[in-house]
Amino acid sequence: MMRTAFHQKWNERCFGGLMEQGHSIETERVRLHVLLVDDSQINQLFVASLAEDLGISLDCANNGAEALQRLREDSRRYQLVLMDLQMPVLDGLGATRAIREELKLRLPIIALTASAEPDHQESCRLAGMNGFLRKPVDGEALLRLIDHYRVRGQASEEYGKLKLDTLKLLHRASATRLRNTLQEAIDTCRQDFDQACQQWRQGDSETAARLIHRYRGSLGTFAYEGFVRLTLDLEHAVRQGDENLEPRLDVFRAELDELLCQLQRWMENHEN
Repeated sequence: MMRTAFHQKWNERCFGGLMEQGHSIETERVRLHVLLVDDSQINQLFVASLAEDLGISLDCANNGAEALQRLREDSRRYQLVLMDLQMPVLDGLGATRAIREELKLRLPIIALTASAEPDHQESCRLAGMNGFLRKPVDGEALLRLIDHYRVRGQASEEYGKLKLDTLKLLHRASATRLRNTLQEAIDTCRQDFDQACQQWRQGDSETAARLIHRYRGSLGTFAYEGFVRLTLDLEHAVRQGDENLEPRLDVFRAELDELLCQLQRWMENHEN
């Protein structure tokens, strides 16, 4: 019964508007190919049971070594990796480092973790992960994550989250000044978000909201409009004391990480 209710809610949320407008689901939704790396058969079964309703094609690997083998054989198959951290043979951090350093792949990797500690999350980011999904996996949090990484037409472009016209204009005006501004944003934004999360968990929602508000100024000039709306929504949710905030924080972190990665690539490709 609970699974049926969740599926109904998902279908209404994602497809209700499209059906009213007379569009078919298949023409609007591009199937996302996801690799789940987890030694828990229960977790594999849970995600697999939702795959059709989430609009994803799911493959499973039991450990990091199996995941590396799959990616070596067909690195272009997947648009998203869900990576457990504690696994036999090769754990999630080791597998992620190998994906980044050995295979040179940039596809998003989301950590499956029960820990919310900043030091733990920092270790994941240093290994090359793009975001976090709390364990046990929550269906609502998973569908939000899939929403953000779904490939839709031009959304998968290398700089799909950036205002390229604005960046080019500022680069022509002063390449050095723009480079310094972007580097400062890249260096500080993740730390600011970690601090915002910590302040919220300690009960200081006002400080957390102010930290999140900063992104409208520091990144709003360069980021696509959807990121600005996401920032406004999260700031409002923090101020209102939203009880379901943890999944929203995870989604925002994933979006922030991808945006900063795109800024970093753009900056590296426009150094001269």
